Amino acid sequence: MRKFYSRILAVCMAGTMALTPFTPVGTLIGNTITIEAKAAEAVDTSWYDNRTEGQTEFTISTEAQLRGLAQIVNSSNAAAGGFVMPFTGCTVKLANDIVMDADTPFAPIGVSRGLGFAGVFDGQGHTIKNLTVSKSYDKIPTGIFVGLFGSVLGNAGSVAEIKNVTLENATVIETREESIGAASSSQKNAVKQGTAALVGYGKNIVVENCNVKNSYVENNVLGITGGLIGHALGADISNCKVTDTEVKGISNEGLLGGKISLGTTDSKDGVTSKNKVTNIYVQGKVTGETGSTYTGGLFGSDMSTAEATDSSNIVIGKDTVIKGDISTAGVVGKTWSGLTNCVSYANVVGSGNFTNGIAQTGGKSVFYSNCMNYGDVNGADYVAGITSTNSKPSGASEIKVENCYNLGNISSTKETVNIGAISYMTANLFTVANSYNLGTVKDLSGDKAQFNANDTYTNVAYNSENGIAAAEGTTGITGYAAAQFKDRTVVDALNANDGVEETVWYQNTENPDLAFNMTVTSDITVPETLNVTLGKTMKLQASVTPEDATNKTLVYTSSDNTIASVKEDGTISGLKLGTADITVKAMDTGKEKTVKVTVKEAEKEPANPTNPAKPSQPTTEKETSTVATVKKGTKLTVGTNTFVVTNVKAKTVSYKGTKKKKAAKITIPATVKSGKQVYKVTAIADNAFKNNKKIKTVVVGKNVRTIGKKAFYGCKNLKKITVQSSIIKKVGAKAFKGINKKAVIKVPSKKYKAYKKVFKGKGQAKTVTIKK
Repeated sequence: MRKFYSRILAVCMAGTMALTPFTPVGTLIGNTITIEAKAAEAVDTSWYDNRTEGQTEFTISTEAQLRGLAQIVNSSNAAAGGFVMPFTGCTVKLANDIVMDADTPFAPIGVSRGLGFAGVFDGQGHTIKNLTVSKSYDKIPTGIFVGLFGSVLGNAGSVAEIKNVTLENATVIETREESIGAASSSQKNAVKQGTAALVGYGKNIVVENCNVKNSYVENNVLGITGGLIGHALGADISNCKVTDTEVKGISNEGLLGGKISLGTTDSKDGVTSKNKVTNIYVQGKVTGETGSTYTGGLFGSDMSTAEATDSSNIVIGKDTVIKGDISTAGVVGKTWSGLTNCVSYANVVGSGNFTNGIAQTGGKSVFYSNCMNYGDVNGADYVAGITSTNSKPSGASEIKVENCYNLGNISSTKETVNIGAISYMTANLFTVANSYNLGTVKDLSGDKAQFNANDTYTNVAYNSENGIAAAEGTTGITGYAAAQFKDRTVVDALNANDGVEETVWYQNTENPDLAFNMTVTSDITVPETLNVTLGKTMKLQASVTPEDATNKTLVYTSSDNTIASVKEDGTISGLKLGTADITVKAMDTGKEKTVKVTVKEAEKEPANPTNPAKPSQPTTEKETSTVATVKKGTKLTVGTNTFVVTNVKAKTVSYKGTKKKKAAKITIPATVKSGKQVYKVTAIADNAFKNNKKIKTVVVGKNVRTIGKKAFYGCKNLKKITVQSSIIKKVGAKAFKGINKKAVIKVPSKKYKAYKKVFKGKGQAKTVTIKK
């Protein structure tokens, strides 16, 4: 047995080896064997036993074969003489969904920090249901490595990858018997361990397009417990979701992961790696038991440094509850790295100190940029809407908090001064700029100061009608009435000093918001002129582009209310003969368009009309010209976008391109208005975005039927395409050739199977994924 497994491991690692010829089970295609589903077996390793010479790709399709993968990996260390990484250089693909026997616990794939899966596992968009991992311990172990993959280990030559797989209804429970005591602090916080549904312990690992939903993970034996990954060292985690999932632990617990830290260099299996955590959504419940440290919505702790971790575009979803003891927060219980573009809707409850809406600050290089807290935060001492700490990290001179806001209510379970709306530190540490607070700040005695004199504030806003503003001596904050947060007063004030060229702040329907968190108005369509009859009213027809703008609110004002007044809904009243300008402003961006309104007397009826029927309205010179000149092939420019008329009678156009050369996000609308005519946008033209290096995100409107040849050809930074249309029938050749290799094409759920066929082979890399 020892010699056999040494041989099969060498196939994946070296890629070539002389083997006795045999007839494989399944179909041989190149160097890939796809194994046909067989009758159910407890463990099936035939898909690997019957490999071909130099084979590096395998496909599994049954629960028995998945258990076989675990057996091969977990037997390899002893067979090969120690610390040989199974499946290095190999890819294992999942051919279909697998519904597992929930009553038969699964042995995790990989069992230690020295032996784990080291190849690529590609779920190909499939789901594994009812995974069960359960064990009770009669003594405290030296480490736990538990999940579908207990241990995944990349090395200096190749990172390991887990991608394109969903776990549903997973149950992972690691408990100790009542007869044994709790682990010591050093035992439960040991670095080399981890418990989660997907990967317990991952080093030098890529995890992308992976989901965990409706699952339960509990570990009261040792620390580091997560929904998706337990402990990540040197990890690139992107485009992942954890939903309707509960995680319980005793130290370092979070919905995405328990702990993330910098990969370390060692002679066996490691290289120093930078962490990257982007485009993550989590929602559920996290509980750290009494005495636990580091409990968060994303991670319990991030032990990296700001230079070593890029954490951005993180959403902690609504109906999320985070409960812990010490160092409990909506995003990261305690962080030594920076956070960018983070939104937390979690309600956070900490029974001990350091309870925050975003994170407790741990290291000298920490920063918070574009972070927002919506949830209530309740703790003991050092409680804040964004961040707090009780001592300066070694070497720290300042921790920046920029373009952040808090809408949650901040409260303490005791009487304390160590509390703040955005930040709190007993000595000068936090510099808060271009930020605002709308939440209350209270302890057991009542209202507390929202801002304290220990921190430094620049251009910070708060609701002057809400509680106590600031401790004596605090400067750099400005109070505004509640109504001023609902118009553009606060937004304009925040943008005036944001220190960057592009606008950071926009106006949401009720309060200021940050650009990354919104789809904003790019253009307003209105008529250039209007005639209103004296004493009559007329509704001004106005629309915004794109159709899915977060805030479509328009504000109407008149230059002369004695001639023509205008209501909130755009209804114009002709009050006196003359002309007035009606300005239409988008609430979010402040973009404006002006309509020249002329108030005229009513036309008199002829004394003896020859035709008693009501005459038709005369066509204006401009309307006649437009009707006469619009034909198939006519080019229309609306805002920064160009279209070409494809059918005059059907009123359809094709999206031709954008004039905004630096646009990072493009939304192709369902309809577009030119003059008084509304056209359906039914196609994306050939070469519409060809070689556009700026766009990163594209939204395809619901009326698009065809995508032209080379439509997105060479768009190397295009990482996300959201398809709203359910009627696409044709995609042209090389439409997606050259888009980002990690791009995700998100399609309507009901069209997932059909669109996988329609979009297949249009030039995109194999790593580009289609999601529903």
